[in-house]
Amino acid sequence: GKKYEDFKKDGLLGCPGCYEAFREKLRPAFQHMQGAHRYSGDEPKKAEAKEESPELKELRNRLSKLVADENYEEAAKVRDEIHKKEQEGKGGTSK
Repeated sequence: GKKYEDFKKDGLLGCPGCYEAFREKLRPAFQHMQGAHRYSGDEPKKAEAKEESPELKELRNRLSKLVADENYEEAAKVRDEIHKKEQEGKGGTSK
């Protein structure tokens, strides 16, 4: 029952049906962010993490909002920042 305008405001999809209902509007965002039309999700990554830092939570919320606002250029920067923070958290190095 969620409307696309609601998604644009809060950046959150209500259920799997939202992905189907908003497929054509979400397609450019997924293509830009992941290099693919189909969203593969990040739940496996989240399941691996014991506890996410408040900073990462804030970045993920910001990313959702930017994608909802179709601000893909800024969203890509936030996505890269998230990846960098995730690598730092695993003891890895970032580029």
